[in-house]
Amino acid sequence: MMRIGRSSIILWIVALAIVGIYTAVLIQNSLYQGSLALPMTFDDSSYYLDGARFIAALYDRGVSGIRSEYLPAPPHSPLSTGMAFVGFLVFGITKWSGYAVGGLVLACFVRLFLGASSSIPLGYAILLVIGLLTAPYFGQTVMWFRPDMIVGLLMAAGSLLIVVSGDWVVRRRTQLLSGVFFGLALLAKPTVFHLTFAVFGVAFLLASVPHVVRKEWRLLCEAWLVTGLLGVLVALPHYYIAATSILTYIWDVVFGAQAEIWTRPVPFWQSAKFYFVDPNYGWPVLGYWYIPTLFVGLVAVVARWLRSEPLLWSRGAAPALLLLATYLLVTIPSFKGPHGFVFAALLISTAALGSVYLTAVLPKPVAWVIPVAALLFGITTFVWPFQLRGGQPDHKFMASRTEILDQAFSAIQALDSSKVMLETTSSVYLNYNNIALKAYEEGQKPLRPASIAMATEENEIRDAISRSDAILAFTPEYTMVFDHLPSASPDVRALTIRLIEESGRFGPPTAIEDKAAGGAALIYKVRGEPPL
Repeated sequence: MMRIGRSSIILWIVALAIVGIYTAVLIQNSLYQGSLALPMTFDDSSYYLDGARFIAALYDRGVSGIRSEYLPAPPHSPLSTGMAFVGFLVFGITKWSGYAVGGLVLACFVRLFLGASSSIPLGYAILLVIGLLTAPYFGQTVMWFRPDMIVGLLMAAGSLLIVVSGDWVVRRRTQLLSGVFFGLALLAKPTVFHLTFAVFGVAFLLASVPHVVRKEWRLLCEAWLVTGLLGVLVALPHYYIAATSILTYIWDVVFGAQAEIWTRPVPFWQSAKFYFVDPNYGWPVLGYWYIPTLFVGLVAVVARWLRSEPLLWSRGAAPALLLLATYLLVTIPSFKGPHGFVFAALLISTAALGSVYLTAVLPKPVAWVIPVAALLFGITTFVWPFQLRGGQPDHKFMASRTEILDQAFSAIQALDSSKVMLETTSSVYLNYNNIALKAYEEGQKPLRPASIAMATEENEIRDAISRSDAILAFTPEYTMVFDHLPSASPDVRALTIRLIEESGRFGPPTAIEDKAAGGAALIYKVRGEPPL
């Protein structure tokens, strides 16, 4: 294949062009029959809401407004919130703004891959990129607006740079770049900082092995300190501000009130295949790609061994051990969730590098086989991100979700933003987050939030009702609630409605019937407020 120039600017242009088209296609499909045709879901809406909060602060009070919002309520993910913020700043508060920025972030990783594929013609590298972008992981990176996908890529890129470069211990530039990846991964999702430390720690150890054999202790200490300290320094300001909320969240999710939701004691075999085929945390990010990625990775390691290459450890055994260690880190604990996506990111990344190696060592007449095979496999197995997550492109249903949200917003929009809105339990598409986002989209300020989603005790529910000005409740027949929440129980919902009405503080509710989900959403407003 004819070689095309490989200057840095050319690689950036190629990466931005490919990912720009890719992102635009995904967004258009999603607006037509995917997640963007619906109100947002958790956790996407949480990061969008934080981004809108900071945009409003910037517009109202300038940069000092951002600081005054950040210090008392630091975002759960500075990276995802920052992406939403940038998207709103450039494109306005629209559904697709943050997703467009997600495409820009993905383009940076594609640029890294193009740089790492210098041993093969650029045309082959482009074919590999297009083929790899059809893998579910990258579609979800753009269309699943949460930090888990990007933190996985940051951990994969940083740890593989340390292990595969072969010069991490002796080259300052590699140490600094990997330190930046380390710090950005810590910032992307602070509540999994322990996993980030573990993955980078394994990479440090694996990259150190040849130098331990040679007893190069000074070089090892410098490399560990430069990368480790830089990563910590990048993330330190946020962790200093948000330490309490980060640790409280981890405790609640792993040991506290939410432990039953996330801790999944499952049989050994089910746990072993969890991040390959689980319908929520395996299939949506890997699909069928776990088959060729495992195969290509294995073939690449064996090929290096048969060729007796001097880089067998750093580019064969060490990446394989890093992948295995990461798999064990996310598989052995009973705590399961999207933090495990780092395994999928590493699996695809190591296979991508393996594909470059195999393409480079194959005889020229057949070197095209691997890039073309990746492209054909991707095209024949491609599924839109929304369908991978179990969504169905039902236009009538999608329109009904937006209509119900609009009705709920209309019922409370006359209230002053100083008033408190109580969310008694959370529905998939109708919840405080989406009502608040609707307010920002309309150029208004949302009501102040309150929630009893984890409450079941009568006294706690009654106390929250007494301090609220508007209440979102759902009848016991309503089905589109999050069943794992204690407050979603039909009995608790019935109790909550009874306590609201017994309080005497609220007028008759605005009932929003849901023919698709059954039952109704109820909007209560404190007496004396303007009627709908």
